[in-house]
Amino acid sequence: MNNIIKQDSDYDCMLACLANYVGQPIAKVFDKELIDSINDAKTCTDDNIDKSFNAVGLKRGSENGDGFFSMYVSATDARSRVIKSLLRDRKAIIQVPSLNYEDGSHMVYWDGKELIDPSTKQVYYWLSQINMEYIFLLP
Repeated sequence: MNNIIKQDSDYDCMLACLANYVGQPIAKVFDKELIDSINDAKTCTDDNIDKSFNAVGLKRGSENGDGFFSMYVSATDARSRVIKSLLRDRKAIIQVPSLNYEDGSHMVYWDGKELIDPSTKQVYYWLSQINMEYIFLLP
């Protein structure tokens, strides 16, 4: 992906991943209230995660195939290798350990072929580098 949409703050990596998914800038996709809520909380709460996905037309676990599904994945779990192999040609947002903040988490976007890290600091480059903590499978 040539035109990676980067984070506008230290806390909007989820928004940047979804902006990359739809190919639009963060400010164009998400309302100021949601952006401010995430920045004020210094994290993306469960409520804000659902609002973020809803803003791009995705609902959790939608039956007609236009929703997203999520699950925890242990970094030491053998499932992690299986899941990585199943991600080929499948889009996902993946929670990973932050490279920039001790004990922090970060979100990266997998477009089915390439890992896209929206951080403006140290970034992940390859799917093989990451230890998955949580995954959001996208339609």
